Amino acid sequence: MLKERLVNEVNKLKNMITDWWNNQSVKYKVMILLVCVFVLCVFSGWGTYQIFNPSRDHSEVIVNAPESIVSREAEKESDLENQSLINDDKRIMVDVKGAIKRPGVYELESGQRVSDAIVLAGGFLPTADQDQINLAQMLADQSVLYVPHVVTVHLEENEEKSERNNSMYSMNSQENSNTSSKVRLNQATVAELQTLPGIGPKRAEEIINYREANGLFKSIDDLKNISGIGPKTFERLKEGVQLD
Repeated sequence: MLKERLVNEVNKLKNMITDWWNNQSVKYKVMILLVCVFVLCVFSGWGTYQIFNPSRDHSEVIVNAPESIVSREAEKESDLENQSLINDDKRIMVDVKGAIKRPGVYELESGQRVSDAIVLAGGFLPTADQDQINLAQMLADQSVLYVPHVVTVHLEENEEKSERNNSMYSMNSQENSNTSSKVRLNQATVAELQTLPGIGPKRAEEIINYREANGLFKSIDDLKNISGIGPKTFERLKEGVQLD
């Protein structure tokens, strides 16, 4: 039954094509035939070419494929080398020393700060003088980061204070020594007054008599009122006397 239907359909199609062809003009039929012949020639030529050159396209693919793979691998290696050079330019070496937990040379990236180096080195020691460190400062390649100790600073301050105290003590001692070596006019004896330049026993007696008669000396210049003590004698002895 199915076979009969299929035969009938084929016959109908065949009749339709026959009727269509019979209704066409001679010129149109010739054109259609020429197109069919051309298409057949093209496919026939392509088939003949494939028969006599069966492996040409495949060989080109086989030959060109390795070249393409090699080219891509070379590009990848070049990119990796360039990336490595770029990364090397971004790396810096810094020597961290002083009051730090793990002193040493550390590798950091360009643009990192002092705080980053301190973290890598384990942080500050308890004795670190952190006020002397600028944590925001940018690091440079081949630089040294030194963290001072607070103890060191205090020792330097103590040494400076000690030097100043010693200097002041030396000056005071010298002044005291100079003062103690002077003769006190209002308390000196005849023997003490004779230690002054230009003062003998007689002149010493006159100084004591003046002191007893006029009261205590109010000024060193009062020595000029004593007979026998002129300007020259006064100039020689005034540096060696004091009132009390």
